[in-house]
Amino acid sequence: RENSILAKAANTAFRLNLETDTREALVDCYSSGVYGSRLFCLPNGEFFAIQGGKPVLLSRPAEGTEPKTLTLAAYNLNFTLDDIIRQYNNSNQEYKIRIIDYATYDQTPGDNAGLTRLRTDIIAGLTPDIYDLSNLPAELYASKGIFEDLRPYLEESMGDLSEKLVPNVYNALLFEDKLYYVMPSFSVMTLFGDAAFVGSEGHWSIQDFFSAVEGRGPREVFGPSKTRQTFLSYVLLFNKNEFIDVKNGKCDFDSDVFRQFLEIAAKLPEETEPVSSEDFSRTSVGEQKLVVSWFGSRGLNLISYADAICSGEAQFVGFPSDSSSGSAIAPTALVSVSSASRNKMAAVEFVRYILSEGQQDDDTTTELPVLTTSLEKKLSAWRDRYASAVSEGRILLNTIYDGQPYKIEGRSSPERVEAC
Repeated sequence: RENSILAKAANTAFRLNLETDTREALVDCYSSGVYGSRLFCLPNGEFFAIQGGKPVLLSRPAEGTEPKTLTLAAYNLNFTLDDIIRQYNNSNQEYKIRIIDYATYDQTPGDNAGLTRLRTDIIAGLTPDIYDLSNLPAELYASKGIFEDLRPYLEESMGDLSEKLVPNVYNALLFEDKLYYVMPSFSVMTLFGDAAFVGSEGHWSIQDFFSAVEGRGPREVFGPSKTRQTFLSYVLLFNKNEFIDVKNGKCDFDSDVFRQFLEIAAKLPEETEPVSSEDFSRTSVGEQKLVVSWFGSRGLNLISYADAICSGEAQFVGFPSDSSSGSAIAPTALVSVSSASRNKMAAVEFVRYILSEGQQDDDTTTELPVLTTSLEKKLSAWRDRYASAVSEGRILLNTIYDGQPYKIEGRSSPERVEAC
């Protein structure tokens, strides 16, 4: 129209009047499913867009039929959560979730201005209904009463959550015996190596690790892609109880054990070096001893690749630790409900949707579901799929060594995978 243009900021398309410098919000692009940059205003007040190669016609809802809105605050919205919200918005007629992604406030890539603004808004009490905690200190905010304890709401409809959720997932989610956040799915971070190097116990102590790496350079052990910062973050993650007293807010790094870890870290590069070979291929040819790996929906294949790389039976030992398994549950996302939300029950319903069997059984999920029954179903399906792939010779990993394609053919039997 005269003196105005269509513009878009974050998830809202609006009309900007150049004469009065006023904005009129027109379309919530997220809940409307319009993600492209081309939007056309038609003379009759409707909007036309091309989305996914298909024409889309948007009309204003009739008076009184507009769905209610829940707001979700995020910084770089998690991909898995993004997909779940799309499905929720498409299936729910009463409520739609509107995303406020604070990453849009970054002035330049990596300056974290949006993250700073999100933290400032939280402190100021400008709270949404739901949080994506993927890039926020979840326990810190939970301790300040910012999130609602979800356990009473969920157990009212689901029963005892300690029985419904995968036990280790449930225990990992608890904070001060309350459930302030949930995860839609997860993977497991661990390490594997040849039994001749890591032993055959399936776990190794800190002293086992020091003995194994003695006389070896860190590059030979971890490869060139691990930095000293990454290594020390693993040390603190898996050995927190040795060095940190969370309850009393104290740390003690003045020990022989930590000094030995520091000596190893000092030999690692400060920044990731450009490499022409990947960890799997380097380990396969004997240039590297340990591989950091992630168990998800392709975990069964991973066992096969690891056994082939280690010429027999690989050992998944995790990071060396005297107080933990050395492996970690890595959530695809963490979702919480604001304790100050005015739409608390509706926000809790979204959490229930995340944990519903329909959502947890979704075969397109690439990670491990948190419902025990759904995990059992998927493991059974994945075992059948794996056995079929083995019989047809389709367990093949394509990687890179010295800048050239490198293939690793899986070796594990279905029985070995079942045992793992």
